[in-house]
Amino acid sequence: MFKGYKQISVLFVLGMFLAACSQNDSSSALSEGSRTIYGTSQKGPFVKGTEVTLYGMDEGLIQTGTHFSTEIDNNSGEYTLKKINLENRYAWLVANGYYIDEITGDTSAQKISLNSLVDLQDRDHVNINILTHLSFNRIRYLVKNGNPVDKAKRQAEKEVLEAFGFSESEESFEDLDILNNGESDAKLLAISLMMLTAANVGEVTSRLASIAMDLEEDGIWDDSVLIAQIKRFVSMDNHDGVYKGVLQNLKNMGATEIPDFQKYLKQFASPWDSTWEHCLNQDEVWRTTRFNDSLYSRVICRDGVWKYYHGARDEGDEPVDTAGKYGALVDERDGHVYKTLDVKMENGRIATWMASLLEYEPKNSFKADARNVPGVGREYYGYQVFDYPADEKFSYVGLEADIHNQMLFSEFIQGICPDGWHLPYVEEWRSLWDAMRDDYETRELFVYLQYTDSGAKKSLDKSSRFYVDFEYNFTLDLVDDLGFVVENVWNWNSNRVFHRDLYYPVRCVKN
Repeated sequence: MFKGYKQISVLFVLGMFLAACSQNDSSSALSEGSRTIYGTSQKGPFVKGTEVTLYGMDEGLIQTGTHFSTEIDNNSGEYTLKKINLENRYAWLVANGYYIDEITGDTSAQKISLNSLVDLQDRDHVNINILTHLSFNRIRYLVKNGNPVDKAKRQAEKEVLEAFGFSESEESFEDLDILNNGESDAKLLAISLMMLTAANVGEVTSRLASIAMDLEEDGIWDDSVLIAQIKRFVSMDNHDGVYKGVLQNLKNMGATEIPDFQKYLKQFASPWDSTWEHCLNQDEVWRTTRFNDSLYSRVICRDGVWKYYHGARDEGDEPVDTAGKYGALVDERDGHVYKTLDVKMENGRIATWMASLLEYEPKNSFKADARNVPGVGREYYGYQVFDYPADEKFSYVGLEADIHNQMLFSEFIQGICPDGWHLPYVEEWRSLWDAMRDDYETRELFVYLQYTDSGAKKSLDKSSRFYVDFEYNFTLDLVDDLGFVVENVWNWNSNRVFHRDLYYPVRCVKN
């Protein structure tokens, strides 16, 4: 009898155990033993020292009180959480730390926190990124209002991408990686770059919070002011070639094949000079600040749309009245008429400069003409600047020797300038700058002619500007501050030679 009782007891306990297993099937698989959760945390990749924390959550996405933490020990954003025991299948992961900026390649100046909400039932790999962060609030809101987690998650992810004008992703957000080459990875990277149009990391954080809160209740991002601002920044950055450096930075981070993320940037942001939000105030200047106060761009209102702007005015400055300010120079060689500008120097002397850039067609050319943009200015090879006869056997060393001799015995070097005008000396550029350093109106008059019609000036790499000058830093400062004004500073320097394949714009000064 005792034996039978013992058997019954064993069967009873076994039955209770099996019943318990069947009732808690979804959680027992997570609670048996420990497991490892791993993945990548990225704005750009988070760096060494970033803290990654996992919080357990129940089916209502309420924290259970269980949490586990680790620190990233490299600069690749890769984390590993070991010996994880959870009673529930849902988890909230948070990465908090510095990250590598995809545009600059530098480590961020401030920390940032990103969230990811995940179902761990069938996965151990979880990425934390911009998209998991933006969908976080929306998922919790939908679950709070009676939606199952899986349905809420799919809906929130679809709505986040639609907010940026993109189609739904076939992969979950926690599977995406800015260093991978899928189409959805490209969308993640594009949106991540959009956030970097903010002035600093603090603004990136506030921008993310603003978008996430805007999406939370209805899944719609309808902050038209912020949307227009980001579109404008993205358009300008794309126009400036800012995103070209992203490719190399991503390769440095470990990417091997990079998808076409720029098509998604262009899809989000309308062309920079046509369909931003329309502007109303002709000649209004809008100044954009990026990263710090010394790195910024400007746009100007032209004919109802924003145009990229290279002038001297800043936001709030009054438009410059050009009426009666310009003189005229008729080039007798071809009849071309140029506007000129009289500037009073600090010593009281009046210097007359070309306000337009020279467009005279050179007669001495043994190679294809350099670039010429009517109304904006022609660009000349070094030997053409000095009106120097040249052929295929031409030597720049000989040209430099001749220039040196001319400077010893001539008051002016005419070069390709019209009669009565000459190529400016560096001292003349310095005097000009000193005279108008604090006079934005005069500086504006110098560049006005180059942007008034098209809203853009020729894009010239600094290495191709015409100057032969030992005061290298000084001339670059002038280029940065004056735009078109300082594009051909020169002086004699036996240690620097002209480059055969570079070409330069010319602005002459009256003898």
